[in-house]
Amino acid sequence: MASLVEESLGSSSESEDGGSLLHESSVLRLLVQFLGATDESRAPAAPERERAGTFLWDLSASAEHCALLARHAGNLVDLVAHPETNPRYAELAVGTLANVASRETALLLDESCQEAISTCFGDGAYPGLLTECARFMTAAVTRLRGERAAGDGDAADRWARILVGLAPKTLFIFRNSLD
Repeated sequence: MASLVEESLGSSSESEDGGSLLHESSVLRLLVQFLGATDESRAPAAPERERAGTFLWDLSASAEHCALLARHAGNLVDLVAHPETNPRYAELAVGTLANVASRETALLLDESCQEAISTCFGDGAYPGLLTECARFMTAAVTRLRGERAAGDGDAADRWARILVGLAPKTLFIFRNSLD
């Protein structure tokens, strides 16, 4: 029996406007598989789940899939915020969220997302997760700079406070990266 990922890839059809090779339903199946939200009797094995997360991360680089994943970003934030989430899965989720945040400002305004990302960065030790959290925060600063210039800087101010609070961890990483 083919895995959900293979079924998703097998159901691909190129759109006439040059868009994605994957239909929305296939992307959503990958999301469900990555989140581990399948029937317990068919729970995805770790390699399949990681592969689904990797596909989502890659797909989130396109504007079409970014818009779709933005509507389901709360599920990824919940995965990141869960204390028992495997660090690799959290890295994949944050990487996907960083791609979405680079196009969808609404994600940057979400306080639960801010909390999840800052907690992952502040408490994390897994290098890939720290890198993706830093990439997400870079997207936040870059995207919200325009809002601040326009006089609507509430979200930018919240991110600034978060970044100031994370300065000791950031400096620790910088110092240890130089060794």
